[in-house]
Amino acid sequence: MEHIFYEIFEQLPRLGPGSNKSTRNAYNAIMDDSNESKSLDLLDIGCGTGIHTLQLAKMINGKITALDFHQAFLDTFQKHLNGENLSDKVQLIKGDMKEMPFESKSFDIIWSEGAIFIMGFKNGLREWRKFLKPGGYMVLTDLFWFKSDPPSEIRSYFEKLYLDEGLPGVLNQDQATGIIRESGYDLVNQFQLPSDVWWDSFYNPLEEQLKIKRGKYKDSPDVLSFIDSFQEEIEMFRKYSEYYGYNFYIIKLKS
Repeated sequence: MEHIFYEIFEQLPRLGPGSNKSTRNAYNAIMDDSNESKSLDLLDIGCGTGIHTLQLAKMINGKITALDFHQAFLDTFQKHLNGENLSDKVQLIKGDMKEMPFESKSFDIIWSEGAIFIMGFKNGLREWRKFLKPGGYMVLTDLFWFKSDPPSEIRSYFEKLYLDEGLPGVLNQDQATGIIRESGYDLVNQFQLPSDVWWDSFYNPLEEQLKIKRGKYKDSPDVLSFIDSFQEEIEMFRKYSEYYGYNFYIIKLKS
C-alpha cells in the first residue's frame, strides 16, 4: 500500500503535526542557549515537503542540508524554495536516514520533526550523534505519553501499531529525558505541541484526502481498509489527545 500512502500524503500541506510558530520557538531556544553569531550548518532529517525547513531557512545564518527518501516530496520542496527565493540556502538530498552519506562532526544542528520514530527515539539519538560537531544541538519531535494512566483502548492501539511496525513502544516524558541524558546529551528545553496544531495543519487536511480516496477506491476493499487505518488514528486522537501527543526536545551534545 506504499503507493496509496504517497498518493494521500503528497496532497497534504504538512506531512505531520507542526506549525511555523513551534519551529521558530524551538530554533530560538537554541539561539538563546548558544548566542552563536557564526554561520551554522544544519541537517534536516526527514524534511518531507519542507514546510518547517522553509521557516528555518528564513531564520538561520548558514546553510541547510535537507534529506528525505521520497523524491516527489523533494520535488515539491524545490518548488517551495524557488517560490521563496531560498534555493541558495538549502541543499536537497535524496537518501535514507539509516545510511546517511555525511562525514562525522559535520553539523552544528540536527533537526527532525516527526521522523525519528522511523529509527526509534533511543536509536536515533545514538546513531545521529556522530554527525554533530562538539557541543552541537539536536531538535526532535516524537510521540509521547503525557499522562501515566492512558485508557486501555489507546494503550492497546499503540502497542499493536508499534509492534506491527517493528518499533519500540511509546515512551513517557520521563523515559525520554532519561534516554537523552544516557545518550550523551543535555536537555536545553522542551515543550508540547498544542492539540489544535494537529487538526489545523494535519488531521483536517488528511480527513479531506481520505474522503476523496474512498470515492476513488470504493471497489478496492484492501485499499479501503488501509484508508480506514488512518481514520482510526484520527478518531483515537479525537478521543484521547489529552493523554498523548508530540513533544519538542531541544538537546545539546555534552562536551
